[in-house]
Amino acid sequence: MPRELKHPVTVQFLKDLEQSIPRYIKAIGSFQHENETWTLIKHYTAKRGLSCQIVGCGHTPIKDIYVIRDSHGTELKIGNICITKISNQKIGKWFADYKRKSQNIRKNRAMIEIVDGIIRSYDCRDIREHDAVRRCVSWQGIERLRKMLERMRIGLNPNPKTELLARYYIKRIVQAMKAQTP
Repeated sequence: MPRELKHPVTVQFLKDLEQSIPRYIKAIGSFQHENETWTLIKHYTAKRGLSCQIVGCGHTPIKDIYVIRDSHGTELKIGNICITKISNQKIGKWFADYKRKSQNIRKNRAMIEIVDGIIRSYDCRDIREHDAVRRCVSWQGIERLRKMLERMRIGLNPNPKTELLARYYIKRIVQAMKAQTP
């Protein structure tokens, strides 16, 4: 089964997060280094470490690679320390946060899919689970689960109390559905 079909909500959350990269790169704008105007073109994680191409830097190995281009088309591959130094912005921190958020979404994928299913079942009137969900989860509980899902959508971990509440609701819904089955 393709990954997109197995965890569709998680895949969408990851796509939404990934779309923040070009917006962030565009927002950085240009910066000056050695009397040239440079722009960040892209960022990637190298499988094998490279050496920073800023003259006099020599940091090696670098795995987080930032490709910058000057107004003449010259491109350099540089690391976290140099991109922060020459751009005067915390670009490396933003990408580290991005990576952490992506990992959080992956780590929380089961909870994301289950909570999304509970919310969809609560909102839908045509499926069998609807009655079990409505009996087991109050509208206030659904609102808390919606906030939890929104936190996970942007790559944050769920609040521990809300996660405990979600697990409690999951258990109650499963018990109610088993009781409904003849």
